[in-house]
Amino acid sequence: MDASAPSTGDFSRDAAQITMRETREDDSKHALCVGALTAGCPDAFVDFHRLATADDGYGDDALTEEEAFELRIDIHAEDYVKPDELPVEYARYVRDVLVRAESAEDPSTAVPAARATLAAFFRDKKDHEKASYFHQRDLDDAVAAGDVEAEVLATRRLAREREAQGAHVAAAAAFQKAAETAEREAARCESAADIIGVAPASPSAPASAADDASRDSEASTRREGDFSENFSEKRERFTFSSSARASRADLARVLYASAHRFKRAGDARGEEESLEKCLAACERAGAAADGALEASARHELGLARHAAGDFARAAELQTAYLRACEISGDERGEGAARQARAYARRDAGDLAGAERDLLQFLAPEGAERFGREMRRELSRERKSFDADELELIVAEARGWRALGKMQSARGAAADAATSHEKFFELASVCGDKALEREARVCLGEARAAARHEALMRAVTERAEKPAERLMAWKSDGASFFDV
Repeated sequence: MDASAPSTGDFSRDAAQITMRETREDDSKHALCVGALTAGCPDAFVDFHRLATADDGYGDDALTEEEAFELRIDIHAEDYVKPDELPVEYARYVRDVLVRAESAEDPSTAVPAARATLAAFFRDKKDHEKASYFHQRDLDDAVAAGDVEAEVLATRRLAREREAQGAHVAAAAAFQKAAETAEREAARCESAADIIGVAPASPSAPASAADDASRDSEASTRREGDFSENFSEKRERFTFSSSARASRADLARVLYASAHRFKRAGDARGEEESLEKCLAACERAGAAADGALEASARHELGLARHAAGDFARAAELQTAYLRACEISGDERGEGAARQARAYARRDAGDLAGAERDLLQFLAPEGAERFGREMRRELSRERKSFDADELELIVAEARGWRALGKMQSARGAAADAATSHEKFFELASVCGDKALEREARVCLGEARAAARHEALMRAVTERAEKPAERLMAWKSDGASFFDV
């Protein structure tokens, strides 16, 4: 072979340069596609063609019927202009990155780097569909090569992209797949380690196993470093077990967000199913789970089970939420847990337990109570409350209302009147006129019941001759309690 002949790499780069003339006609997508092909880069041609062609299912920018309906856009109108699939202003940049990577001296490292670059580029453009395309390409290559570590990492990147896109179902499926793959591989590695541990000593086998483990560790660390660079994370050395736990924790986060979406849509069943799966994922994630998220999921599932009439399960979930709040020092969460558990116990028939929970929520001891009163005093001076404080005031007002009604039901009229006074005091400053009117009515009824109770007690308990005392009061017109 002639030594002066250009190498394949040189030819590809020269051909690419020839097809990158800065002329208007060469900026057409057709010309850019052909340029990638004539540069000797068929993979770049395929990728660019898929990204630049509408209605092929690869990162389409055109709205679907469902998306158009949600946005109230008539895509069948005569004046509707279908969006350009890949805007011309950066089509050349995308094509050039792909061509340069495939024509590099070492495409095995240049191509994944180019995909990461373009995924980040499209993510910055809020075009998560196209960013997902490059993560999917990495995943396909990892599966084809039988590289399980790369498969897990690519699946996690794809899941993160789908999560950022708001596609919670797709994100949850991807995180679930990553967790299952990592767990399966971790179990296989543990089984192999057990076999190596009990195998008889030999001059070559242990050394070979140790070498394989060392190489796997180095490769895993390097790949996880790539993952960290893409998502700005700092992680410890990659292992399948840690990746499985992290994937479960991520799955829990996505399911929690999905539950909120179901709640907004009024789908109670979908909300409960998502929260149940979220808690199951948290349990399997172990120490990697987000403790605050898990606690909140228990609280919200408890509220959902209460609404469904499962009061025992609701109280159990709120108890778990209360413990988590006590450990983390979340006083606001403790109050919410006690209030929710009180309502669950009340509806389950445990009125004594319900009253105890409400009193602990409404009249806490120590620093929490002092801090609450100080905040209220400052807010009254400003004649305004922030949104969080106002939310707490309304919750407390309703708590005093519930407590007052429970006390009335068991005949403690004086205690009920005191509770309804607290109810009225808070309702009158929260700005809810309907709640204030209800508080005024409840307070009037409670005071009347307390007065009646005091009257009957004075007649039956404090006088040896109730009838004579009653006649004396009627004759001179003095207050009955002074007679």
